Formats: sequence, C-alpha cells, structure tokens
Amino acid sequence: MINIYQELIDMDKEEFKNINSKKINSNIIWLSVATFLADIGGGLVNVVLPLYLTALELNKTFIGTVEGIADFTSGIVCIFLLKISTNIL
Repeated sequence: MINIYQELIDMDKEEFKNINSKKINSNIIWLSVATFLADIGGGLVNVVLPLYLTALELNKTFIGTVEGIADFTSGIVCIFLLKISTNIL
C-alpha cells in the first residue's frame, strides 16, 4: 500500500491524468442506487409502521413494546455478528 501512495506522490500531473481510475464501474453505480433505495424503504417502514398499527387501534404501549423488542434484537444480533467477524479475521 505504501508503495502505491509513493508512486502517486512521485507522478507528474500529466501521468496522473492518464490514469483510468477516475472511471466508475457500472456495477458500483447500480449497487449505490440499490442501497439508496433500500435505505429509503427501510426508513419509510420505520415511519409508517407505527402509524399503521395505530390506525388498527392497537394500544400505544403495545406498539412501543414491539419496537423495543425489535431494537433489542437488532442490537444483540449486531454484537454477536461483530464477535464472529472479528474471529474470522
């Protein structure tokens, strides 16, 4: 890695302009679009689901409990996956 950075530092401006690293692969663009849309969808679910459950006339305490359990489960899964991923590396 250090050698690559040193080569970039030692390059002239003309040599740097000739590098084709400025092109972005189309797969990266489509992956970015898909990730963006998934984030929007996830955000909408988090906003709309409590409204939907309220429209079904469920108790607000019940809705809060369900959201709390979901957040707790997500946190626990993240902790275990972090430990697994650190053991792999």
